Amino acid sequence: MTEHAAGRRTIGASISGWLKSAVFRVRVGAARLIYNRILLSMVTDVEWCSRLYPLLDSDFGEQVLIVGPQSFAAALSFARRHPDVCFVAVEPHESRRYARSARRRDLNNVNLIEVPANAELPFTDEAFDTIVCNFALHSLVPVNKIALLRGLTPLLRQGGRLHVVELVRPAASREAKMLGFAAVLWGTEAVAPHFDDTWRSCLSLAGLRALAPDRSFSIVAGRISVVVASRKRPGSKSIRDPKREPKDKD
Repeated sequence: MTEHAAGRRTIGASISGWLKSAVFRVRVGAARLIYNRILLSMVTDVEWCSRLYPLLDSDFGEQVLIVGPQSFAAALSFARRHPDVCFVAVEPHESRRYARSARRRDLNNVNLIEVPANAELPFTDEAFDTIVCNFALHSLVPVNKIALLRGLTPLLRQGGRLHVVELVRPAASREAKMLGFAAVLWGTEAVAPHFDDTWRSCLSLAGLRALAPDRSFSIVAGRISVVVASRKRPGSKSIRDPKREPKDKD
């Protein structure tokens, strides 16, 4: 093979590799755009919130923590509807943008805190009556799912409740799209437990017990479950709360 031919093959291989990389970046960018738009709609739209958080109006208490993607937007949405409740939300960045929005709307019952990814949350134990964990688990590998929940568990007051909103096992092929986008963004190790629902075992490993059968419903591109949990008492087992709503599948 001549040097000229070898050079052409090297250039061809480089171009092919660049194209594959470019195609992958485009796929990731498109997946992130669609994923973020759907999540933002669900955590801020009143109609979606009425499905995602049907128990919160009576269960909020005085101090509420919100974690997960779009937490700042969710906190502002909740704060408008519940002026007597103090909402605290954490995300890695963009607090200034949402803080300006809160000031424009005279929302004095919301506190937006930037916390780097994987950093310890800056709160004292038993600081919150309610914690809402919004779509935060499926981007994490199993060991980090447990670590996040273990970090949240001590922050709940006795009798407080953790509402975990998550993408779960599809009941139809069309419901696999959101998890498919998530797999492109965060990898199969993180997302696979949501395809087979083994992620739920993380709750018990983190010292939490489910209070009732979770609610599950379709959003066309995915299936969402809302799990309500509390801190385990020493020696306790998971129990059902007869006052809680049964699973609502559609």
